[in-house]
Amino acid sequence: MTYYSINGSNYRTKCRMSYEDIVKEMFFAVTVFLLLLILCGCAEKTIKTVAPVPTASSSSQNIPNWHYDLMKDGLYRTDQNSGKTVRISDQELFSEIILTDDWIYFNDNNSLYRMNNENKRELILNENCGCLSLNNGWLYYVSKNNVFKIKPDGSGKIQVLKSECSWMVLSDKYIFYTLNIPIDVEDYLDDGPPLPIGELHRVDLNGQNDVNIGVLITDLSAYKNIIYFSDSADNFFYSMNPETLDKTIVYKRYWIEEPCFCDDYVFFDSDHIFYRLSLTEGTITQLTKAFGISCRGVFDGYAYVDISGVDPNEDGLYRMKIDGVDLEKLK
Repeated sequence: MTYYSINGSNYRTKCRMSYEDIVKEMFFAVTVFLLLLILCGCAEKTIKTVAPVPTASSSSQNIPNWHYDLMKDGLYRTDQNSGKTVRISDQELFSEIILTDDWIYFNDNNSLYRMNNENKRELILNENCGCLSLNNGWLYYVSKNNVFKIKPDGSGKIQVLKSECSWMVLSDKYIFYTLNIPIDVEDYLDDGPPLPIGELHRVDLNGQNDVNIGVLITDLSAYKNIIYFSDSADNFFYSMNPETLDKTIVYKRYWIEEPCFCDDYVFFDSDHIFYRLSLTEGTITQLTKAFGISCRGVFDGYAYVDISGVDPNEDGLYRMKIDGVDLEKLK
């Protein structure tokens, strides 16, 4: 066969080529064509201008970096980026607020509010909501000894549990609450163990399948999906698996009042002493001592305590770092 090749100025130069040469030439031509297409495509992309995508580091400069503080007249927060301080409410305990990325939920003047990052307050309910907890898009609370839930904007109020409930905490799947029962107050003297807050029960999040755990307790907490309580029968402090209800002794030296949790620790006052107990190692550290002492909460690296009975001029609200140093009185 006769084939023609393009060869510079000699457009039609007759030549003889073998079959193998033809295949090689065709393969080479196709390869060069594909390379040209790729290079053209790359060149086109390199000259396009693309708007920069905001990164987390650049956009986060406009998000407040809140630091929360308890003072004698209520709860405050300070934006550590701008230095601006705002009084939130007359709240007295850190355990009674709920924090999310966009909102803080709290009680003030016997009503439930929420505040966004622009410090805009919104009224949610005209009633005091105790034991406030957030689970799966619902706010759970206790009001007039009953358990309710509402949406975070205040809509969709549902009564979950109609019972003589005195206290409530949540795990991932359950409500743990204390049922008020008749108690002989004379069995609990001033120097003895605290008065029980009720009989411990567990129900589903919809209020069904009530289980009587069968212990009288003096306090009730939930932390990292573990239930904690003090049993009034032996005054030991226990942890409990919310699924199996198996309980383990955490501490058994004194009864524990008003425990507050932070990181690996539980902070509590017992027998006029404020302690820090490691939940993993079981070691205990005495932080401070006073005739009257009460834990108000642990937050943002500080433990807050009411101290009284030392000196009338020195009594008041204090805070210290969680390692017990830098004890200071708050104004």
